[in-house]
Amino acid sequence: MLTLLLIGLAGAAPTHDIVPADTFTLDEVHGLAVDHTGSKAIFVRARWDDGLDVRKEDLWLLDPRSRATLRLTFGAADAHAPAFSADDAWVYYLTADDQGKAQLHRVSVGTQADQQVTRIDGGIDAYALGADGASLWYLTHQDEPVQDAWTSLRARLDKVTYTDRTETRSTLHKLDLRTWRTQEVWSPPSYVVDFAASPDGARLAAILAPDDALITHEGGSRVLIHNVDANLDIPVPDALWRANAKSPYGWMLGLAWSPDSRALAFRVDWDGHPGETYVAELAGDEPLVWAVPRPHEVSAQGDVLQWVPVFSKRELCYRGSDAARTRIVCVSSIRAGTTGDVRVFPSGDVVVDDFTFSGDGRDILALVGTPERFPDLYRLPARGNLLLPSQITTLNPQVVDWKLPHLQTVSWTAADGKHVEGILETPYGWDISQGALPMVVQIHGGPTAHEPFRRVFGIGGRTTFSSQGWAVFSPNYRGSTSYGDGFLTDLVGHEDDVDVTDILSGVDMLVEKGIADEDKLAVMGWSNGGYLVNAIVTKTDRFKAASSGAGVADQAMQWATEDTPGHVVNMVGLPWSKPESAISASPIYALGAVKTPLLLHVGENDERVPPVHAQAMFRGLDVYLNVPTELVVYPGAGHGPVKKSQRLTKISWDVAWFDKWVLGKEPTP
Repeated sequence: MLTLLLIGLAGAAPTHDIVPADTFTLDEVHGLAVDHTGSKAIFVRARWDDGLDVRKEDLWLLDPRSRATLRLTFGAADAHAPAFSADDAWVYYLTADDQGKAQLHRVSVGTQADQQVTRIDGGIDAYALGADGASLWYLTHQDEPVQDAWTSLRARLDKVTYTDRTETRSTLHKLDLRTWRTQEVWSPPSYVVDFAASPDGARLAAILAPDDALITHEGGSRVLIHNVDANLDIPVPDALWRANAKSPYGWMLGLAWSPDSRALAFRVDWDGHPGETYVAELAGDEPLVWAVPRPHEVSAQGDVLQWVPVFSKRELCYRGSDAARTRIVCVSSIRAGTTGDVRVFPSGDVVVDDFTFSGDGRDILALVGTPERFPDLYRLPARGNLLLPSQITTLNPQVVDWKLPHLQTVSWTAADGKHVEGILETPYGWDISQGALPMVVQIHGGPTAHEPFRRVFGIGGRTTFSSQGWAVFSPNYRGSTSYGDGFLTDLVGHEDDVDVTDILSGVDMLVEKGIADEDKLAVMGWSNGGYLVNAIVTKTDRFKAASSGAGVADQAMQWATEDTPGHVVNMVGLPWSKPESAISASPIYALGAVKTPLLLHVGENDERVPPVHAQAMFRGLDVYLNVPTELVVYPGAGHGPVKKSQRLTKISWDVAWFDKWVLGKEPTP
């Protein structure tokens, strides 16, 4: 059982003035696993590496009793996806080989000796350990050329480039850990996105998609159960999240078998609509499928699905967001289409980023952030409802000396009477008697997401600007999760409308309260936040400067070029079916109204919001409209810079841009 421990951060008054580079001293954690006795835990610790210019991920061992941690991996490549062996003697994990392909390794808990388990040409995609300790499964894929009427002509006229005409297929293999012999056990009819082996080893479940292109996953993914002994595929009926859903473009994720191997849980997420959790129970010729209940105001979050590891309980837990907090939601007695009680815990201002159970099911190891502390590992009883779990690590002890900003939630009434909330950061030691502050409005992405009520310090503006004398306002505008289904779906068909008015009315409230200086306002955001920046500057010139990262300019162009176009279809509609909706939700058509100096950021290889949007905004403003504009392109980056040097560049440009256009400071030569 994980021991109850409490670590405080009390001490002398902080003396360190936070600077942007301090963000690179913060360690981040994910990938939790606890051994079968609850006496040891493993986590993935990500730490910035100056030589590699990225975060380096390694496995660390935790003794919850003594709070001692021990680094287990030291390879050149990242280590991730850890799992304890059945006897708890080994920790299995994935890491890249010399060709950059994922291979399975294991490291001894006792001696820290490392062994490579697979040496597969092309690497493996995923793995699962057998509960008996004698076997494991791993997934590989292979590309096959598609044969059609034009194959020979393409081959003959080969001095040009054609659309990719290959299909990716997957194979599941079983490795006997006693004999070290491998056999192919299943070749599903299409690409495997994810898979899970039942605890008794009798069944494999897989999320399938037509191929590995993300566009085929939304609306084209399905769940299949394979009976290993009978070599029989059992489809899981999909009417609940396809034919009977408000949108057919749902993403499937997070497979998890119940301890008795008879029920399979998974999630389906939609852009613009509430995500749901489903259970398929093996009963008769066809699985019985139903949605797991959730409180109406709680939004299911992420792909972490955990059954309480007690054979008889049939209790399923997942992360649920509730008014910018994220808690654990547990549903009991899941059998034959029925469920029992629903518990939501812990209470208080907590954001649970990840969690897993101890082997006996009595305790939970969770990664938790709060308004006072950056995320750390905590212990909480699985049946408890503590105000705050008990902290068992201090991953970033340096912050005890930081002058951290003050966090609070704020609420206001939107133009149409809707109650809206957001997160407000103000500088350390500031109070209203000191007068209004320059304010940055920082807008979250998604939009089917929300800004969490916990400490955040990255490239988005939070902590960075509030540590330099600004207020930072992060509104959870209409379309955000965690405020009820209606609040989420209000945005469908109304992008660049209710979301913008929600944000601007929140700014009005902070100006009226004397918190924000009306003459010193800036706005910034990334992804959907960048899109909303583009939209806002076409509607008002009250912001003295703006920073748009990976922001959409044209919804029809976004549908045509992004890797997940279901978002546009859900929110706006297909261009030929609702052209007026696409135009009204596209800032590019109102660009002539822009007066605000605009800083544009984009990844060179961004497939989610391709660079053409930023290029179009830049051309219109810089060439035709003579509005101060700068376009920053991050070489090799996708939907956001991951290199340390690029992230520091992003922060530095934002600070310099706002300093000049809002505060009147000239940039340093």
